[in-house]
Order: sequence, then C-alpha cells, then structure tokens
Amino acid sequence: MSSSAVAPSASPFAGHALLISNDLTTVRQITDAMRQFAFCLEICSGLAAAATFICTRKFQAIALDIASAEELSNVMEVIRNSPSNQTSVTLAILDLGSRPDSRIRPNFMMHRPLTGPLIESTLKAAMGLIIRDLRRYFRCPVKAQAHIDIAGRPQIECEMMNISEGGMAINTSIPFNSGAVVKMQFVLPDTPHVFRVDAEVCWSDNRGRAGLHFVSLSREQKAKLQGWLSKKIEQGFPDAVKKLFERA
Repeated sequence: MSSSAVAPSASPFAGHALLISNDLTTVRQITDAMRQFAFCLEICSGLAAAATFICTRKFQAIALDIASAEELSNVMEVIRNSPSNQTSVTLAILDLGSRPDSRIRPNFMMHRPLTGPLIESTLKAAMGLIIRDLRRYFRCPVKAQAHIDIAGRPQIECEMMNISEGGMAINTSIPFNSGAVVKMQFVLPDTPHVFRVDAEVCWSDNRGRAGLHFVSLSREQKAKLQGWLSKKIEQGFPDAVKKLFERA
C-alpha cells in the first residue's frame, strides 16, 4: 500500500485527480495523460489509503483501476457518500467485456487495452463535467459597476468584487441589513446582457462590503452566467490544455 503525487508540468493546473491502481503500465499511461491535461495527480495502490484520501481530500476526477466488481462498488459507495467528492467525475478502468455493478456506475469507463487516444478522448469528455463541478464553487474576481434598488431609498451604486453561480460580493459605502431583499442590475464584463435579479443580503461588514445571494435568476440568466463562468475557468487553463480541445 503506497501513494505518491505527480504535479503537472505547467501551472496553473486544471485540478486534483486521484488514481487508484497497482498496475505499473496503467499508472504510467494515466500519469502521462493527466499531466497533459495539467492535473495534479495523487497515485494510490491500496484501497484503505484510497478511502482515506477520498474522505479527507477534494478531487475533481477519480480514476479507479480495480479488478474486483465488489471492491469497485465499495469504493464508488465511499465516493458518493463523501461530502467533498460525491460530485467528482469517476473513470473506471476495466478489463475487456467486464461491467461494474449496475447499482453504482462510474461516469466514464475505459476498457483495456488502454491507448493514448482512448484516454485523451475520455478525459476530454470528462472535462465538461469537471468544469461544471468547478463552477459550482468558483468565485470569479470581477470589477464592474452594479446598481441596487431598495424600496423607499434612492438607487445605490456599488462595485462588484466577485461573482459565483449563486451570488456576488460587492463594495459600497451604504450599509445593508442581513436578510434584506434588494433588486440588482448589472452587466458582466465583455457581455451585452443586462441582469436584473432579486437578491438577499447574506452578510455585511463595517468596511462597506456585503455578500448577496441571488433568489430570482431566470433559466436564461442562469445559463448565461454559467457560460460566462465556464469561459473564465477555461481561460485559467494552461495553453497546452487549451490546444488539446482545438484538435479536430
């Protein structure tokens, strides 16, 4: 039972990944592919150690090279019950013709013999889910003006500090009461779409900063915000990773 970490060859990186395998060929193939996609890879050969990692660390992707269908199912249960990794993208490496337990299936399956193109195409497909998971926690720094309306008060101008799927942090000279519901209007940088949403003040400090939670994003607004955040995440990837997605 052992583990080791392999850092990406470029920075910034796309995220953290865990490989559970004791097959040296598989470890080499997955390590090479994960390095291309700029993942910081943790390699673990023992199931007990892997379970500890899953319960104590956050991984964007988990690759499982586990021959026993029962053990694979057990590790998948640990992943799905982990507060940090229940949305992690899972990739199972299987012998040709084998199938995991139908009750708990990984997101992606790769059958041996593994090849570079097979692993690369699978990771490309997985990146869509990985970006979606990253986006759920991503707070994008942004410097733009926003306007807030509170019943019975003049419109308030403020500066956006960061934005996420669920809300934003702002800087303003006007104090807010936690729990207050306000109407916001803002435009994301480099986009023409005007957002008009209701928001609830989650917190406010004595230095002119406040956090707001969106309570009325329409389906269209949510899609536009998610698309904008995804592009910002992708822009942070190394150029070598971006080029992988430019290939025909």
